[in-house]
Amino acid sequence: KLLAARGANKLLELTVIIVNWNARALLKDCLESLTESVACGVCEVIVVDNGSEDGSVDMIRTSFPRVSILEAGSNIGFAKGNNLGLKNVHTRYVLLLNSDTLVARADLEMMISAMESNPRLKALTCLHMDGQGNPTYAFGRFPSLKSELVTMTGAFKWRWVKRLISARKQSVLKGSMVPTEATGECPSSHVVPVDWVSGACMMLRTDIAIELGGLDERYFFYAEDIDLCLRIRKAGGEVGFLESASIIHLCGGSSSSNYLPLLKSFMRTRLQFFAEHYGRLSAVALGGVYFVAGVASLAKWLVILGFVPSQRKSA
Repeated sequence: KLLAARGANKLLELTVIIVNWNARALLKDCLESLTESVACGVCEVIVVDNGSEDGSVDMIRTSFPRVSILEAGSNIGFAKGNNLGLKNVHTRYVLLLNSDTLVARADLEMMISAMESNPRLKALTCLHMDGQGNPTYAFGRFPSLKSELVTMTGAFKWRWVKRLISARKQSVLKGSMVPTEATGECPSSHVVPVDWVSGACMMLRTDIAIELGGLDERYFFYAEDIDLCLRIRKAGGEVGFLESASIIHLCGGSSSSNYLPLLKSFMRTRLQFFAEHYGRLSAVALGGVYFVAGVASLAKWLVILGFVPSQRKSA
């Protein structure tokens, strides 16, 4: 369907795209957090609705008349939904944003300022805070066989592994800042170069997003943000993390809570990513990692089911 009428404010630099699927309550909170930014001309907002059946579209029309709506008609996925929105962007920058986030005007302005100060910077995220106010760092290194083994075996939950990962994140933050092209000096906004940033809050230069074809629609869910960042890096662009700005990210707004389908989707997209960027042999090796992790997980549960009940009876 056609977009609703949009403001003609030529000073706008940013369009926010939110892909929504049955996340009415979270989406409402997200749009309310953006109200001031829209009213002050900081950004405009496009919601791409993936066939929601919870009244999301009616809620937007009633409560947020300045928000543009694109109705996909069905759940076309995160990548295709964002690309649909991208076709309707006419601003210099675009922000891919999850429906389960809250973003203040000041933080949007800081992100825009950081992009303008760093011409080589093509993609940017900021600090994510969870619902309890704990910081999460929505960036990382590109996936490897080692990192996938840690993820699939659940080793990332081990205390010493958590400490190691946290230390590495902190070491990244202490690394070199992206210098401005004009002066060669580091800006106060403290943009840190990273491999990839999360698509839950990813600011892009619209021209590079369009040039690269947006998100790869072969990824229905998971890995499309990492893939885009890798393609940006291959094209000579920088990807960065802005420490001074933050959003609240509640997580899980438009995803299923069914663990097995999510795991299957995660593994399938990772195999696709490895084949695409690292070669087929790497994808085959990753399949071996997943097999080993599966055997280890099965063995763990056999031990738990076999020994824990007997221990309880003897207690």
